Amino acid sequence: MSTRRTFTVKYKKRILSEVRDAVVLGDVKKILMREGLYSSHLVNWKREETMGILRTPPLGRNRQRYQRELMAEKIQELMRDIKRLKAQLKKAQLLLQLQKDVTKLSNPPVSLDLDRSRPKPRSENVIDTDDVNCPHLAEGSPAPQESCRNLF
Repeated sequence: MSTRRTFTVKYKKRILSEVRDAVVLGDVKKILMREGLYSSHLVNWKREETMGILRTPPLGRNRQRYQRELMAEKIQELMRDIKRLKAQLKKAQLLLQLQKDVTKLSNPPVSLDLDRSRPKPRSENVIDTDDVNCPHLAEGSPAPQESCRNLF
């Protein structure tokens, strides 16, 4: 079983600078093949570099202090993010409450008495002679004449 390779910070920085300086298409591939690396190495190293992890740590006892300082910086950054996100959350909650209040004010309460608020639907089979002026309709006739059917 083979052991996993480890790369020094100096090596990572050198490779990243070579990749940044590559201008011709295919140069990055040549660098990766020459060094026996994968593109995922570059992705991870670039991420480390942007996060500030890819710095040369001091040797000896100062190394622990350096790691504590990195952690303290990261904690401070996260605390700022939490503070910013809490402020955004508070604004969003205020906007939601404002929308609820405006909705309450603009919409009057709805009556639950449905029988009085809506007119009763008419039946299609019932002929209302009051609405139609047809001389052929008498109160006792079963159906209108053919000339009056288009009125219904």
